[in-house]
Amino acid sequence: MQCPYCISDINDAAVVCTTCQRDLVLVKPLQLRLADLEKRLQDLDPARNAALVARVAELEGKLDPRKIVAPEAVDGPEPEKRSAIKALMTALARIECPYCTTNIKAAAVVCPTCQRDLFLVKPLQQKLASLKTKLQDSGPERQAELVARVAELEGKLTQQEMAPSHSAEAQKSAEQRAYLLSALIAALVSLALLLAAHWVIVIHFDLKTIYLRIASLLIPLPFGFALYMRYPHRFWHSSLMALLVACCAVLGMSAVTGNVDKVPVLPENAREWREFFEYAASITLSFVTGLFLGKLRYQKSQQPAQPNRLALHVAKLITKDEAGESGAQKLVANVTGISSVAAPVVSGAVSVYSGIKAVIGG
Repeated sequence: MQCPYCISDINDAAVVCTTCQRDLVLVKPLQLRLADLEKRLQDLDPARNAALVARVAELEGKLDPRKIVAPEAVDGPEPEKRSAIKALMTALARIECPYCTTNIKAAAVVCPTCQRDLFLVKPLQQKLASLKTKLQDSGPERQAELVARVAELEGKLTQQEMAPSHSAEAQKSAEQRAYLLSALIAALVSLALLLAAHWVIVIHFDLKTIYLRIASLLIPLPFGFALYMRYPHRFWHSSLMALLVACCAVLGMSAVTGNVDKVPVLPENAREWREFFEYAASITLSFVTGLFLGKLRYQKSQQPAQPNRLALHVAKLITKDEAGESGAQKLVANVTGISSVAAPVVSGAVSVYSGIKAVIGG
C-alpha cells in the first residue's frame, strides 16, 4: 500500500510510515472503510432509486396539487444569504478529535490538545460520512421503502380517480330522480286542473264546450314552461309526459261525462275517435308550446346560441362577396331568431286549431 502522506510504498500491515514516520493507526481503517463503501455503492443501481423518488413525487403531486412546492420555495433564501448562513454554520460547528476525543472546532487541522495532525483524517471522515448517507439513500432498505411508498400512492390515486366517476353517477341519478318527481307533480297537478275545469264548466255550470277547450289550452302551458326552465335537457321526456297527461285527461273527462249522462265512456264511431285524438293533441301541443316558450326564455338567459346549419347555409347563399360579411351575420341571427320564435307560434296555433275545430265545426 501507499502512505497517504508521502505516497511511499509501505507494508500493508504497517501502522507507521517508514519514510515520513507518520502514524497510520487511524488513517488505515478509514481508508479500508471508504474502499468498502465505494465498492458497495458501485454494486447498487442509483437510477432505480432516482426513478422511484421521481415517481413518488409525481404521485404525491397528483394526489394533492396544493402540496406542490414552487421552485423558488425549494431554492430557499437568496444565494448571498445562503452563503452567509453556510459560513456562520461552518464557523460555529464543532467536532471530536478522532485521537483524544476532545471537542474542537470543525475548521481545525491540528488538535490543540494532543497536537495530532487532522489534515488528512478530516477529509477521510467527511467522505466516509457522505458515503454512508449515499448508501442509506440508495441501499436495499431505501429501495424497498420507495417501492412500498409508490404502491401506497398508486392505490390512493386509483381511489381518487374512481371517486369523481362515482360522484358523477350519483349526481346523475339524483338529477333523474328529481326530474321524475317534478314531472310527476306537474302531470298530476295539470291533470287535476283539467278534470276540475271539465267538471266546473261542463257538469256544474253546463257551459259551452268552447270554454273547456280554451281552459284546456291555457292550463298545460305554464307547466311546460316551468318544467323546461328547470330541466332544459329533458325536452322529449317532457313531451312524452304531456302526451300521457293529455290521454289521461281526455279519458277522465269521458269517464265523468259517461257516468253523469249514462253514455259509453269510449268513443263509438270514427268521428268520436277523431275528436278524442284531436282534443288530446290540443292538450299535448299546449304543453309543448309551453316547452318552446321555456326554451326561448332559457336561451336568452344563456350565452347567445350558435346559428343552426340551415340558417348558416342560407346566409352563405345570399351573400355574394366578402364585403357583406357583417350583413351575413345579421341575416344568420335573424333567421335563427325567426326559426326559434316560429316553433312555439306554430305549435300554439296547431293546438288552438285542434282544440276549437270540433266546436266551431259543430
